[in-house]
Amino acid sequence: MNLSQQILTIFTNSTTKYLSQKQVFALTNARSVYERNQVTSALNQLVSEGDLAYDKRSVRYYLQPKEQLIKGQVDGNARGFAFLVVDGADSDYFIAPSRLNGALHKDTVLARLVPNTKDEVEVVKIVSRGVTQVVGTYDKHNGGRFVVADDNKYFKDVYIPPKKDLNAKDGQKVVAKITSYPTGNLNPEGEIVQILGYSGQHVADMMSVAYAFGIRTEFDEKTLKWASKVATIADSDLIGRTDFRNQFTITIDGEDAKDLDDAITCTQNPDGTYNLFVHIADVSHYVKSGGDVDKEAFLRGTSVYLPEMVFPMLPPILSNGVCSLFEGEDRLAITCQMTVNGKGNVVDFNVVKSVINSNRRTTYNQVQAILDGVESCDSNLATTLQACKALAQILIDKRQRRGNINFESKEVSFVMKDGKVVDVVPRTTLFAHQIIEEFMILANETVAEYASSCGVPFVYRVHDKPDGEKVAVLLALLKGLGITVKETQDLHATSLAKALNEAKDTPYFNLINDVMLRTMQKAKYSESNTGHFGLASNCYCHFT
Repeated sequence: MNLSQQILTIFTNSTTKYLSQKQVFALTNARSVYERNQVTSALNQLVSEGDLAYDKRSVRYYLQPKEQLIKGQVDGNARGFAFLVVDGADSDYFIAPSRLNGALHKDTVLARLVPNTKDEVEVVKIVSRGVTQVVGTYDKHNGGRFVVADDNKYFKDVYIPPKKDLNAKDGQKVVAKITSYPTGNLNPEGEIVQILGYSGQHVADMMSVAYAFGIRTEFDEKTLKWASKVATIADSDLIGRTDFRNQFTITIDGEDAKDLDDAITCTQNPDGTYNLFVHIADVSHYVKSGGDVDKEAFLRGTSVYLPEMVFPMLPPILSNGVCSLFEGEDRLAITCQMTVNGKGNVVDFNVVKSVINSNRRTTYNQVQAILDGVESCDSNLATTLQACKALAQILIDKRQRRGNINFESKEVSFVMKDGKVVDVVPRTTLFAHQIIEEFMILANETVAEYASSCGVPFVYRVHDKPDGEKVAVLLALLKGLGITVKETQDLHATSLAKALNEAKDTPYFNLINDVMLRTMQKAKYSESNTGHFGLASNCYCHFT
C-alpha cells in the first residue's frame, strides 16, 4: 500500500469526517521534515485527483463524495461566467465566475452541485487544460502586456512577462503559449511564440484561424526527412505491378488543383461495352503504418483548405509530388478495371496495383468546352471524352432508375483578388463534374462489392434509412403541398427521388429539398455493410 492509499484508508476508517494536516501527520507517523513533505505532497495530489476535498474555512481535509462529482467541459462566456457541458446530459450547468476556481474555456473539470440548486455547479478539480496556446491581439496599452484572445469565450487575457513578447508590436496578431495557469481570479501567463502580422492582412488572418482551431501548420524535421526519403520511384517499386503506361490516361480537376489523386482511362469496345479504368494514387506505398508520416497524418486527420491556402495532411513532397498523378510522370496507383455494358452494369472487373503515366492534365471547364464544341483538341483526347460522356450518361440514367436522390446544392464559390473576397457566386455543376462523379461512384461500389465478396475486414461508407418520425413529417408536408408519396413499411429511395423530381415544377421546391435533406440520416463509416440509402446502393465505400 503506497502513501496515497494509506491516507485514503485513514480517512475512510476515521470516525471524524474532517482531519487537519497535523492529524494526518500523526496518523501516518510522519515525524521528519522529509516524511511530512511526502504526506503534504500526497494530500495535494489526492485533492487534485478529486479523492479528497479541502475546506478553506476549517483548514481541514475530507473525503470527496464521488457521487456528487460531475465531469464535463467548460464552455466559457465573454462576460466571465461559464457552462459545464456534460456528454449525454439534456442541459448544461451554470458556473458563476466565483465558482470557476481557475478553470477556463475548454478545460475538462470535475464539479459539484451548489447546495439548494439543480443546475449550478462549482469546479472542484481541473482534470486537464483544453487550451495550451491562444491566438489573439497583443495589447500594450497602459503599460500592460496582454494577449486578448480572438475567441471571446476564453475570457481571461494572457499576461506576457517582460522579454517574453518576441518584440511584438501593439495591435499585432500573435500566438501565445500558456506557461502557467491562474489560481483564483488571476490571469494566465504566457510567452509569445509567433508573430502573425496585423489584423486585415490575408496571411495573418488565415494563420489566426488555423491556430485558433488547432490546425497543425508545419511539419517537423523528422517527418519531412522521412517523407523525402520515400518520395522516389525505383525500378524495384514496379515489380508485381500491372503496367498501364501505354494506355491513354487523363486527369480532370479544378483549375487550381495541386494534388491530382485520381485519373481515368475510358474506351468503347466494338460490342458496345466500355472499358473504364479508375486509377487512385497509391499513397499507402509511401505512408507505412506506424511510421513518422503516418503518425503525423493521424494527428492531422485531413487536409484543411482555407482561401488561397492549404494545410495538407501529408508533407507537400508527397501530397503535391510523388502521390499526385501529374502529366508525363510515372506514378504508382491502385486501379479498378471495369467492363461496363450498355445498361451500366459492371460485367467484369479487377483491382490491381499499377503504374501509370497520365497523358493529359485537363480541367472541368476545358472538358466541358470540348464536349460543347467550343474548344478543339487532339483525336485521342476527343475520343476519350466522347466515350466518357456516353458512359456517364448511361450511369446517370441507371442511378435515377434505381432511386438515387439528387438534392440541389446551394454551394457558392468565393472570387479572390489579392487575398480578399471580391465576389461570391453560385457554384455551377457541369456535365464534366458529373463524369468524374459517376465514375468514382461506380469504382467505389465495385471495390466495396469485391471486398464484401472476399469476406475481408473492410470499412464501408453507409447511409441508413431515415427515421420513421421524420419521414412521417416529410410525407405530411408533401401531401399538404399536393405531392403524394405511397406510404409503405419499407420506404425506398425511389419514392423520395420521384417526389423531389415532381417538386421541381412547383414554387415549393427549395422548401421540400431542404426538409427532405434534413430527414436523411448522416452518412458514416462502418465495418458492417448496411447499404447507402441516398445513392440507392447496396454496397458502397470510399475507395476514391
